[in-house]
Amino acid sequence: MVNEIFITAEATTDHVSYEESWSISATDILYCVIAIVSIVGNGLFLYVFFRVPQLRVTTNILIRHQSLVDFISSVLLPLTFVPPRSNLGALYEARPFLASFVCKMWYSEYLFWTFIKISTINLVLLTLERYFVVLYSRWYRRRAGSRNLVLLCASAWVLGGMIEVYFPIINSVKEDGVCNSHDITPEKMKPVGYISLFTTLLVPTAVMVFVYTSILLFLRRREATSSVYKDPSSVFKAELTSLAVTGGTPPSIRPTRCHEAPAESTQSWTFLRSDKQDRDGRQNDTTTTSASAVTTFSKISTMEEVSSQDHAPGNTQGAKKHQIAKTKRNGQPRRSAETASKNTLVTMFVVCVTYVVCWSPDMLLYWHHSVVKPHDWQEPSHRFVILLAFANVCTNPIIYTLKYRSFQNGLRTIFRR
Repeated sequence: MVNEIFITAEATTDHVSYEESWSISATDILYCVIAIVSIVGNGLFLYVFFRVPQLRVTTNILIRHQSLVDFISSVLLPLTFVPPRSNLGALYEARPFLASFVCKMWYSEYLFWTFIKISTINLVLLTLERYFVVLYSRWYRRRAGSRNLVLLCASAWVLGGMIEVYFPIINSVKEDGVCNSHDITPEKMKPVGYISLFTTLLVPTAVMVFVYTSILLFLRRREATSSVYKDPSSVFKAELTSLAVTGGTPPSIRPTRCHEAPAESTQSWTFLRSDKQDRDGRQNDTTTTSASAVTTFSKISTMEEVSSQDHAPGNTQGAKKHQIAKTKRNGQPRRSAETASKNTLVTMFVVCVTYVVCWSPDMLLYWHHSVVKPHDWQEPSHRFVILLAFANVCTNPIIYTLKYRSFQNGLRTIFRR
């Protein structure tokens, strides 16, 4: 009994009082409720992504995989913890290999915890994908094909199975036909506690903090840089006005970075000096500089007058031309793509925060149980911690419905048909 508590988050129901039996039954009902909500939510999410072609893109492969793994975990949740476990004595006498297989793969809870670990690994990969999409977008577009992302999903399955492999190793069928763990001392359980804490909580949390902090700093730097070139014509006007007044040397501004600057303005930066001006002094140089600056300033003023005429109430054609030019210049499709990318980023951030909130109490308590001193997992507070961790499999569809605009648009498309 004690050894099994060391291995799993669930204890057997043997030798419990009537009140404890009622509490366990209530817990089983909550397990079923969590499973039903998760199956419906993740199933609907996968159905929408399958039916809407616009959602079947490369950047959504890991998101779909996350929902698929959570869907499988929600199916395994009630099947693993709710039904009573049968004695394997008769099966072991008839078919020892089959009895050992059932004990090691099913009764040991190996399958359930493996899919929980696959979900965690996939969430880490999903977080790292957001990092490369935002900070190294060109590299991501070249390398992140469907084949590579599918291989990443497969690697999550392999790695998750390897991390939880100690479950089938330490469980076996006893002489009385009960599937139970070997006599493992608390000292041997300490590495298991540390492995669970690092792989389920510490490493994923560290990756999430690093990724989203880096993305936030990058977006702030990009916003600050783009604001410098927000109105290039005003920059030219200020500099050229200064030149017209002081007659100084033109600044080293590159008009090619200011996309709204007219092409003719680049000609004003060519200053032709005669040999006589170079020998005799700087007075004519200053006069030429000032005249060129005033000329360019006049060109910009003329362009603004034409633009104001286009905006006149009676000039419909001019207003239409200006609107078309403004649309091309602003790049509305690009802004729409950036908005969708930011929405996906915010949604995944909420998913990561929810994961940490759900799993932190359970993992810290399990580490204390394995390393410091054993706990009684039948206590109500411990049951609540377990339920909170298991509830994470049904939270993602709720987050997608509330935050993920691509999924919201897909739902509208499905129900309008």
